[in-house]
Amino acid sequence: MSIVCFWVLGVVLLAGTDARKPPIDGRIVGGKATTIEEHPFQVSVIYVDSHYCGGSILNSNYILTAAHCTNQVAAQNLYIRAGSTIMNEGGQLRQVEKYFQHEKFDPVTYDYDISILKLSEGLIFGDGVAAVDLPPQSEDDVPGDIMGTATGWGRLSLNGPLPLELQEVDLPTLKPDICRLVYGPSMTSRMLCAGYIQGQKDTCQGDSGGPFVGDGVLIGVTSWGDGCGAPQSPGVYVKVQYFREYIDNIINS
Repeated sequence: MSIVCFWVLGVVLLAGTDARKPPIDGRIVGGKATTIEEHPFQVSVIYVDSHYCGGSILNSNYILTAAHCTNQVAAQNLYIRAGSTIMNEGGQLRQVEKYFQHEKFDPVTYDYDISILKLSEGLIFGDGVAAVDLPPQSEDDVPGDIMGTATGWGRLSLNGPLPLELQEVDLPTLKPDICRLVYGPSMTSRMLCAGYIQGQKDTCQGDSGGPFVGDGVLIGVTSWGDGCGAPQSPGVYVKVQYFREYIDNIINS
């Protein structure tokens, strides 16, 4: 048995587990401050009264995030904040009415790590508040060397401080065979990885569920990884193109 650290609301939970079980790590490391106007689809997912995870605006009534951000959490305790560069203040605050967590989500492997939040009241689109563009449905692998941008209010280093301002970091996607070489059977066809083999740039604690955008569309949802910016430990993201029909079926119903 190995010891795996799980990061939820900044609290370390230690659990004996299989070595292939991915630790939850979602943060921006090695990036820079940005503004919500540059990333108007970004939202903060709030648990009770504090930033908890990231998310992306699908339309005025629905938000895309990670399933591990909603798993065993009551919808009435979740809110989202849109249109604010600063964490935990400003913008538009909305309560979550209910969520649609993928029925195949596996809390051990983090496969199917996707959840859609329905808001109790629609967002008002304008400066700093807009929907993200989605890729077409496809089960194909995401090619390597697509430069994408991950954003969020996650920690700036492993167990480090939280930023007040929204952060961004540019990361290249890695070829699927490289991802499988690093993470073995933990990588499934519904995942992609991005980052640098030498590390130093990554997502981190608090970025989970947030957007990874490349070529103007939402490529991935921040899911898990081994450490924050550690060498040979790229971040792992939900492959959004695999779930396009699933998303459309919910938000258009």
